[in-house]
Amino acid sequence: MRDDGPSGFPLVDLLLLEEEVKAHGEPRQGERVMCSEKVVELLELVWDGKPTQDPPSPSIAEIRGQAMKELNNLRHDHVRFLNPTPYKVSLSEDLFTMMHELWRTEAPIAELT
Repeated sequence: MRDDGPSGFPLVDLLLLEEEVKAHGEPRQGERVMCSEKVVELLELVWDGKPTQDPPSPSIAEIRGQAMKELNNLRHDHVRFLNPTPYKVSLSEDLFTMMHELWRTEAPIAELT
């Protein structure tokens, strides 16, 4: 989900495990995770072992248009070519632990020669 600030620009993306959302619900405006103004759902599930949507998927042109619209919503300092400001993406503690463990077990071990 994305937290849009008072100016309407995205501030941070927050990634959660599906189990966390089912167990605790989605973070709400004003909660400690600081979803301040507007929370935007980022993922539209289209495949869960089988297609999840009856209507046809959007065309490449529609997908490109949506991507351009999202880029235009970012603050200028995030998309400038010289010294761009990093865009914040936060992981829940459980997702961070899972990703770290996956990285630790799957990352190739460099050989020292």
